Amino acid sequence: MNMHLVFPVLARVACAFPLASCRGFISVVKIEPYEIRLPQTDVETVQDTVWVCGEKRGWEMSVREPGVLRGVLHNGLTQETQIDIYCTDSGCTIYYISCRNIWVDEENGWIHSSYRRWLQNLEADIRSALNLKIFKVPQQSRRNGNAATQKRATEKAPTAQERDEINSWD
Repeated sequence: MNMHLVFPVLARVACAFPLASCRGFISVVKIEPYEIRLPQTDVETVQDTVWVCGEKRGWEMSVREPGVLRGVLHNGLTQETQIDIYCTDSGCTIYYISCRNIWVDEENGWIHSSYRRWLQNLEADIRSALNLKIFKVPQQSRRNGNAATQKRATEKAPTAQERDEINSWD
């Protein structure tokens, strides 16, 4: 066996093994205000929707002041991310506050890409919930129905004799 052929192959395998076990580079995104534009509604509806959707996604929500929520997300035992959410009648804007045990370069404005995914998931939930609220038929309308339904409800049901008469018309 030629050693001059075996040695280069072994050297390549030895170098490739540690590289193959590495996960590679960390995916990062720019830390920027994350704006969510929503259909025109009132601030309370937006704030309530953000609160409910945030809690469903695992964010601990609290009110900092009217129209401003603080969200804290705990991932695992040690990871934590804090955001402030400014709500208006036409949407909300999410601002990064701080994080712990998540890769971040605050000096240059970069954070691990999971942060963006968490915000995108929250946005999708907010849009879905708000669309359901906007297009949901009000309770009053469902109970009373429209004018034709109300008229039919006040009419008396036909008697057996009237039903027989109607059926005999065929």
